Amino acid sequence: MKKLSAKTTKTAAKTPAKAAPKAPAKRSAGRPRKAAAKAADDTRLVTFTISAAAGLPVYVAGTFNDWAAEDIALAEKDGVYTATVPLKPGEYEYKFIVNGFWTMDPDPAREWRANGLGTLNSVIVVQ
Repeated sequence: MKKLSAKTTKTAAKTPAKAAPKAPAKRSAGRPRKAAAKAADDTRLVTFTISAAAGLPVYVAGTFNDWAAEDIALAEKDGVYTATVPLKPGEYEYKFIVNGFWTMDPDPAREWRANGLGTLNSVIVVQ
């Protein structure tokens, strides 16, 4: 299982020796303040794929959508079903629902984890 790690850097706070108080900055009348910059969106597009008989209803559900079984439908082309889902970096458990049956990702490179219901969930790590 891949371990997620976060690097943190500590910086020493520099305190100036008795800095003179600053006068309030003057603003021109009619000029709006600049809005605070938004944090960069770190969402990744993750494509889920599974092969199944053509014409079946296929969905993907997991910790990324609170296991809503029919929330994310996969599109089918020649028996290959795909859905692209925006996810933030992190680790997610999921399953496919094929014609009403919950199934793990058959990809042998995918990791699995016991889910407390006596079955396994597929695991994906979004970097």
